[in-house]
This record gives sequence, C-alpha cells and structure tokens, in this order.
Amino acid sequence: MSSAPEFAQVDELLARACEERAVPGVVGLIADRDGVRFLRAYGVANVATDTAMLTDQIFRVASLTKAVVAIGVLGLVERGALDLDTPVGDLIPAFDNVPVLDGFDGDTPRLRTPRRRATVRHLMTHTSGLTYDAFDADLLRYGEVTGVPMPSSGLKASFRSPMMFDPGERFAYGMSTDWTGQVLEAVTGEPLHRFLHARVLDPLGLADTAFILDTDQQQRLAAVHLRTADEAFDVIEFDWPADPEFHSAGHGLYSTADDYARIQRLLLRGGELDGVRLLTPESVALMTSDQLGGVRMERLRTARPEFTYDLDAGTNVSWGLDIMLTVTGQPGMRPAGSFGWCGTFNNYYWIDPVNDLAAALHMSYLPLFDPEAIALYEAFERTLYACL
Repeated sequence: MSSAPEFAQVDELLARACEERAVPGVVGLIADRDGVRFLRAYGVANVATDTAMLTDQIFRVASLTKAVVAIGVLGLVERGALDLDTPVGDLIPAFDNVPVLDGFDGDTPRLRTPRRRATVRHLMTHTSGLTYDAFDADLLRYGEVTGVPMPSSGLKASFRSPMMFDPGERFAYGMSTDWTGQVLEAVTGEPLHRFLHARVLDPLGLADTAFILDTDQQQRLAAVHLRTADEAFDVIEFDWPADPEFHSAGHGLYSTADDYARIQRLLLRGGELDGVRLLTPESVALMTSDQLGGVRMERLRTARPEFTYDLDAGTNVSWGLDIMLTVTGQPGMRPAGSFGWCGTFNNYYWIDPVNDLAAALHMSYLPLFDPEAIALYEAFERTLYACL
C-alpha cells in the first residue's frame, strides 16, 4: 500500500466517500512516468460479506479494454499490416452486409444499405453508425423484436446488430470496438485474447490483466453492486459469459488498478515502459489527437437507466482512437492535451502529459455515470491538482 504524504487530502476524500457510503468501495491511484506514487483501497469489495477492498482487487474494467485494443491496432499500423482508412468490408466481407436501421413499420424493422462504407478509423472513433442499446432506444427495440443481442452476451449473433446512421455522420459510442477486435483477428489470424497477450499484456508484465481469470484472481474479483432506491447498495449476480463465442474488444478485460496503471504510464511515456517499446511517440500522438473532424460528441440519452445514466461528456472534449480527449482545460482540473475514459462499473482514468500525471478511480457498481461516482471523480481530480 502506497500513500505519499503530499496526497493526504486525496486520502481523506476517498476514505470519507466510503465512510459516508457515497460509494461502496474504491481503489485510488496516482502515478507519473517513473512509477506509482499513491495506491490505496477504501471501503468494501462486497457489501453482503463486508469484505474489505484490496489494492490488488480484480475489477471488470469493461471499456478500459478499448485503449488496450487501440494499442494493439496501432502496433499493426506501424508494421504496415493495417491501414486505418481501409474499409472494414475489405477485411471482413460480412461487414458489408450490416444495414442501417431507418425506423419501424409496426414491429418490423425498416433496414437499408449504408450510403458509404465504414473504415477501421470509423470503428475506432465511434463514427461507424454502430452503438450500444443502452444509448439508443431504437436499437434496444430492435433487439427486443429480432432477438439480436448485444456483445455483452458473448454471442457472435451480436454482430448482426445494425448501424443507426451512415458511417461518418455522427459520434455514437458503442460496439464499434467489438468489430475492431474482429479486424485484429482477420489481419493477424490469431484469436484476440492471444494477440493482446502476446503483443501488449505479456510484454508489459500485466499478470493480473486477462480475458479469463484463474482461481486466485477469481477470489480477488470485486462483486458488482447496484445502487438501490434508498441510496444503499445491493450485490447483484452479474458476470460476463464464462465461455463466450468471442472475446470482446469493447469490454472483455479484467485488471487491477496497478496493472492498468502500466497501460496509463506506457501512454504517458510515449509508448515505452521499463525498456519495452510497444508504440512510437508518433503513434501515441495519433491515438490521442482529435480524430472527429467536424463531428462532435453529443449527449447520448440512456435507454437503459438501470445500467447507465446519459453519456454527457461535456463540450470541452473530443475523441481520438478509442480514447477521450480534453480539448479545453478547466481551472483546477486536467489541462488540454489530457486523455482517458471510463468503464461500465464506474472505473475512471486519465493521463495528463503536461503535468506528468496518470490517475484512476476503480469501483464496482452500477449504473455507469452514477452522480455520486461522478461527483467523487471530479472531487478526486480537483483535490489531486490542488496537491501538485
């Protein structure tokens, strides 16, 4: 356990949040180029058993998987094995059969052919037209009337999910990255989990980051909680399929705060960590530069409030290659040029090259973007910058 005295105010903030039951438990982490400076666990990993949260707690980091996949993709781009502007259908012919949902005639979906072909870049910028049903009521209805599931099912049938608009028209966060995983498999001829272990996870020594947990890791896996109406928390039965038909590039990884900090520090250091270089600085700069052009990140309304609140990232952000960018800094918070993202169970991180900083809060409860979690994350950020 690491608790640098200069971060005493951060320590107090996180301890109080758990004492007051604003959140059930949290692991807070602060690092820089040279290593972890602060790592502490607070509250509980399971409210039903009152099991204390550990600094090496395993979390379902969900969409934090996306940045790891982006590192793998850009490694292939560097080696000339992949071009981001290649149409996805050139690599996976079945993708050209994905239609656009144009509404419903009664309960019959009205489908049409996309007006343009989506590229790998469209997938990585979430402008492909694909999304999650949690952020689109029409897509949720489509799943209900057709039986086509979301990627969380682990079923390959989820790849029959339609686009909700033509590629390049809008930003809609969602299952684009699962198709990116399929692109990786098509290009390399390897299953996604083996590719990422060989090219990213194992070279960085991420022993606690995986798509499949061993027995010890299962015992350290945080329970999933749901905030109840009376502001308490219940443990719920929730897990990804034990034997999925495909491993999800969008959400499939488990990790610890310390392990994921090595991904953060790799990006902070321009693609190198402890003598292992996975990307050139130019590739990291590409990943963390604005890729949306004239498209903006607009508020996405929740269609599944039990699962997530609205995705409302604000007006000062944009999107790179599977990572969110801070375009305009705010007083007392991360400056322009910072980047990061979040995961389904209220795991949040950012990387700030200006101040040589990487930070994260890891929790394990639903719904995503819960106001108490967002408030704690903002207070953590403001308190941390006040300590610098």
